[in-house]
Amino acid sequence: MLIASLQERVFAQITPDGTLPNNSIVTRDGNIFNITGGTQAGSNLFHSFQEFSVPNGGTASFNNAVDIQNIISRVTGGSASKIEGLIRASGTANLFLINPSGIIFGRDARLDIGGSFVGTTANALQFGNRGFFSATDKNIPSPLLTINPSALLINQINQNAAIQNNSVAFAGQDPAGFYAFGLRVPDSKSLLLVGGNVSMDGGELNAYSGRVELGGLGEPGTVALGIDGDNLSLKFPENVARTSVSLTNQAAIYVEGAGGGNIAVNASNLDILGGSILTAGIGQGLGTPETVAGNITLNATGKIKVAGTGSSVSNLVRLESQGNGGNITIDSDSLSLQDGAQIAASTLGQGNAGNVNVNVTGAVDITGDKNGLASGINSFVQRGAVGNEGNITIDSGSLSLRDRAQIAASTLGQGNAGNVTVRAKNAVSLASNAYIFSTVEAGSVGKGGNIDINAATLSLIDQANLVTTTRGASATAPAGRGDAGNVNVKVSGKVDIAGEKNGFSSGISSFVEAGTVANGGSITIDSGSFSLRDGAQIAASTLGQGNAGNVNVKVTGKVDIVGRKNRFFSGINSLVQTGAVGNGGNINIDSGSFSLQDGAYFTASTLGQGNAGAIKVNAADFLTISGKSANFTSGLFVNSQSPTGTAGDIIVTSPRVTLDNGGRLNAQSASGNGGNINLQTDLLLLRRGASISTSAGTDQVGGNGGNITINAPSGFIVAVPSENSDITADAYTGSGGRVDIQAFGIYGIQPRSNPTPLSDITASSEFGVSGTVELNTPDIDPNSGLVNLPTVPVNTQVAQTCQAGGNLAKSSFTIIGRGGLPPNPGEALNTDAVQVDLVTLNPNNNNRSSSFVPSKITTFTPERIIEATGATLNAKGQIVLTANSSTATPHTFRQNPIQCSGS
Repeated sequence: MLIASLQERVFAQITPDGTLPNNSIVTRDGNIFNITGGTQAGSNLFHSFQEFSVPNGGTASFNNAVDIQNIISRVTGGSASKIEGLIRASGTANLFLINPSGIIFGRDARLDIGGSFVGTTANALQFGNRGFFSATDKNIPSPLLTINPSALLINQINQNAAIQNNSVAFAGQDPAGFYAFGLRVPDSKSLLLVGGNVSMDGGELNAYSGRVELGGLGEPGTVALGIDGDNLSLKFPENVARTSVSLTNQAAIYVEGAGGGNIAVNASNLDILGGSILTAGIGQGLGTPETVAGNITLNATGKIKVAGTGSSVSNLVRLESQGNGGNITIDSDSLSLQDGAQIAASTLGQGNAGNVNVNVTGAVDITGDKNGLASGINSFVQRGAVGNEGNITIDSGSLSLRDRAQIAASTLGQGNAGNVTVRAKNAVSLASNAYIFSTVEAGSVGKGGNIDINAATLSLIDQANLVTTTRGASATAPAGRGDAGNVNVKVSGKVDIAGEKNGFSSGISSFVEAGTVANGGSITIDSGSFSLRDGAQIAASTLGQGNAGNVNVKVTGKVDIVGRKNRFFSGINSLVQTGAVGNGGNINIDSGSFSLQDGAYFTASTLGQGNAGAIKVNAADFLTISGKSANFTSGLFVNSQSPTGTAGDIIVTSPRVTLDNGGRLNAQSASGNGGNINLQTDLLLLRRGASISTSAGTDQVGGNGGNITINAPSGFIVAVPSENSDITADAYTGSGGRVDIQAFGIYGIQPRSNPTPLSDITASSEFGVSGTVELNTPDIDPNSGLVNLPTVPVNTQVAQTCQAGGNLAKSSFTIIGRGGLPPNPGEALNTDAVQVDLVTLNPNNNNRSSSFVPSKITTFTPERIIEATGATLNAKGQIVLTANSSTATPHTFRQNPIQCSGS
């Protein structure tokens, strides 16, 4: 009696409800429950059950005719279907299981069907305009329902009506020969789970070269169902609330095979946690050159979260495979990758990788690493692979990368790296060793990809970097061959780059390493304001055979570069390194104002075989270079230590230029020719050891000094004599350069034959020919000297005035001397009084073996004013002042008393 009772209870788990014209029939053969009967309409076979659950070890077997295309089963009793065993169907029919009360697949649940499988908690299936088959109304299916189902109708929401898959049952081998586990449909078929919430707790789904789709609605609506041969797909309505989808505890979805293979998720929130994975692409050793993998599409009205070691979404061309990989497309309100989670579209075989496209209205937050694996979005051509990478494109409200997170597009094989494009309505922020990079790795042949950032603001903090590079040789591979990509930043607000961490600074760089044959990429920044601080750096350099890229910064507001942190000084560099062959890139700055302080610097240098680049700075308001840190002074430096190359030029344009506290413009060379410095300004202020220098041969070898041109035709050059601020174009064995200054006035600094502790202008050479200094100033003529006044006193009388009460004006004559009048007779001269220092016209040149070339002085006044030394009367009786006191005869002016008559 007990055994009979148990068998009856088990048997009762699959129970027809008797609502069809031809009812379903269930018969038992041991643990196999054979399902026959049902109502047929064309190639559709309808079953209706009061209860449908399969016990562990049991089998529910649909015995259908081979001409049946769709087996459509509804469960009307109000309890969830619990599938712990096997569901089997004959032939190639698709199987639909409809239970509005929920479907649960246990750990041992399996599918053995010839077609696709749809498990849904929808209320009904729609058949075009011919009617529907409902699990809640228990309607009788019309004989007209002979076409494929066209939609899932969800109109009665049961919050507990979820679909859950925990199946990890053995499911044979995949097309590549690896073991498969969980629910599986035949290759190229579809597996769809649609209802309320859909969850996978450790469970797996397999549809190799087919399609897996998950999703649900949280309010009444219609989900369109497309049937294209073996391929079933869903289209979710817009503006209808959705339910959540979650994969946890190493849950997995596999669709990779010999082509095709798609994964689609439509949800409110999607969680992929605890090592769970979604995998598409071309399976290992599969495919042909014409093969194309399917796509992964994740669509969430809320958030998508991928977190935990091993959690990933990937679309790959596997090892030894052929064909092109598919794309990964993410649409959501927000996206979060945490604790080593990754999104990847890469190729390990022969074929191109797909693209990664992220479209998020809110925030993209990528953070952290776990067990040495960083969170990130990646596209790689792996070592040994042949193919191009896909691009990574992110459109979002904001993007944040923190704690070693990364976005990477790199090639390690033979093929070009992809581009990384980030567009954000608000901020893009990288912090704590976060990276966006595109790399041509060692052993690879291909071009690096570009990095493009378009946002409201950009911040790179504490070893955060944007990098494009071509790598040198490693222990196992030769140097990479291919140009590095460019970095382009366009920001409407502020670019803020700051700090260092673990011995690496924050910054933007494009470089080619030693041993490579490649050109570096360019760096372009277009923003509202720009700040480099606390050791942050921008660098475009070459250490191999090839030219370095340019650095271009265009800022409508302020450029502020300041400070150091540990061993790093804030700055912008363009470098041809020792052993390299190539020219350095240029550094171009166009800004509203420009400030370089506390040891911050720009440098364009060559230490190898090639010319250094130029530095050009244009500041519409003012330019200030000031300060020191750890004995390093702020400045613009163009340097050549190459035996074959030359130093580049420095070109500065700004209405106000201040070099203070050691601030420098320096275009010197160690052995070659010095660069040139061209300065256009209205006011140049040199203070406290500031310098402008184009000196050559600093290693005491050959090289001519460069030229210095300062153009301030309506402005001034001002220095303090005792502060040793210098303008120099010196050389060692070569010729000195030329200093050409045009200014309205020059104060506190003067030309000399050789440097002194005072503020100097020099163009000397230690053992060569001195250069020239040319001053063009309209108000200064140092050649005029002082005119000696006559020793014979001039008898000067003050004209008599009228008597008191007279009608004529009074007259006076006052000698005020060289210092002017005091404010009143009882006060001393104040600070506004004019004081003129005497100038030594013939500096000592006894310490030089070569003669100093005198300065060429040009004045713009048509005539020189000479101090009067005498006076005569002309034919008209007028007094004429003269300067020839040696020949003039002094006159005594006598006047008759003025008559003050009333008439």
